[in-house]
Amino acid sequence: ALDGVRLALYTHLSPRLTVPSYQIQSQRRPAAAGPAPGQQRVDRVLAGNTVEFEPGSAVLTAMGRQVLDALWPVLASLDGRRFEVIGHTDSDGLREANLQLSLARAEAVRQYLMSRGLPADRLQVMGAGPDHPIADNRTAQGRARNRRIEIRVLA
Repeated sequence: ALDGVRLALYTHLSPRLTVPSYQIQSQRRPAAAGPAPGQQRVDRVLAGNTVEFEPGSAVLTAMGRQVLDALWPVLASLDGRRFEVIGHTDSDGLREANLQLSLARAEAVRQYLMSRGLPADRLQVMGAGPDHPIADNRTAQGRARNRRIEIRVLA
């Protein structure tokens, strides 16, 4: 079914392209081969731990810094790897404000890791706001789980 949709889109869009440098490639991309090397080590440190911030702000708490301190040796051992720090929020409040807060929190984590010695060019940030919940935002426990920092090891 997906191949049929892909073919229909290709057939519909291809003749309408007016910019010669644009192309539509209808080939499938191979599925990812799994997590990047080191991702499981990062996930083990973060499992059950929360990088905490002061309420409604991007100021790390002492507990939040402790989690990052525990993560530091793992990140440092992944020599040459780059990382994406992704901030997430719950769905309370305006989406735009949550996007800004999530980005500010990701940047605070980036700054903290840089202060520990991780080079800036190995860290990128993204604010996902409330767009990727992992729990139900209708409960206090769910909202708490959705307020999180995720760190992805990039290839």
